Amino acid sequence: MFLLGAGLAWSRMSFTPLQEKLAFLLLVYGAYANFIIIQSSSILGASKITPIAGAGLMATGPVETIMSVGLITVAIAMIVAVVLMIIGLYRYEGE
Repeated sequence: MFLLGAGLAWSRMSFTPLQEKLAFLLLVYGAYANFIIIQSSSILGASKITPIAGAGLMATGPVETIMSVGLITVAIAMIVAVVLMIIGLYRYEGE
């Protein structure tokens, strides 16, 4: 859903070429990595960083660490992408 909304607003943003590429890649990474990591966490029973979704299950230490690091990178990527989008919207002058 978020990618759909970002795509609809994309034409209203004013980016430099580097900002546009970075925002696009971070949005795509964040969306797909989030899906893959959450699905992997549910299959492997990792619940350290998502205790409500895990319902008391606990995976091995390395699996929990990998899932935690993955979700943290997703959060960082999405925050940076949203900040770039806000900057792009702010600089948009319209037609």
